[in-house]
Amino acid sequence: MSAAQRDDDAPARRSRKIPLEHAVLWRPLWCSNHLLVGLVRPDQRRFWLFAAQQALAAVQDDAAERGAQACGLLAGALYECPTTGVEYQVIGAARALADPGVLYPAATELRHARLREAREALDADGQTVLGWYAWRPRLETRLEAADEALFASGFERSYHVGLALSPQEGGIFAYERKLGRSFSIPFRELLPPDGSPSDEPPLSVVGWDNYVSAVPVRRVQPAERGGTRTLSGALPERRGVVAGAVAAIRGLVGGR
Repeated sequence: MSAAQRDDDAPARRSRKIPLEHAVLWRPLWCSNHLLVGLVRPDQRRFWLFAAQQALAAVQDDAAERGAQACGLLAGALYECPTTGVEYQVIGAARALADPGVLYPAATELRHARLREAREALDADGQTVLGWYAWRPRLETRLEAADEALFASGFERSYHVGLALSPQEGGIFAYERKLGRSFSIPFRELLPPDGSPSDEPPLSVVGWDNYVSAVPVRRVQPAERGGTRTLSGALPERRGVVAGAVAAIRGLVGGR
């Protein structure tokens, strides 16, 4: 099945200028995987993925609080830049799930129902599911087999990604069907509109040992993030959506 066929009923892309001037590019240290994929799929668009700081902080806080139980959905919107024609996506929120087993194909019908409820809650909030996140004891240059299977069951769209975190590392992964494997991809950390002064390095919530920034940054420690910790706790039984990041990025990429 082609990428176009997998995305047949995907939400329409919104027209917004790509916010490159408000973002920090992060590249995986094993970037040769990304280059290899670029060689085997010249007909497909490159990944233009933005992740809002608040969403990244929420995922990291969930991992710090729940460890191996940390998992959830990544949500946001799909865009097309009217100036350049570049298609991109913005992860603006994360919705924590109470049970990691909810994500996987072998889950019980009850677990599948809970996952559907979480997806429907995001849909009702006007957000698109862009992928999933989970905690792992350690990371390699590709995801575990069970995680790769998610891209064939529940997260099949060409724009779906997985965010995996370990104690010292992190990564955003995509799945390339021509290679039959996942690979870590570059992404852009979307800064808040009221971020660092222009003459100072930007503040960043990313502290992964296996990713390097394209420009110098100042690392924000969890204790310094203030209110961002409140974004990580929206379990299904609380029925909230972790949407604080949406407000912060609307001034950059627009609202609904």
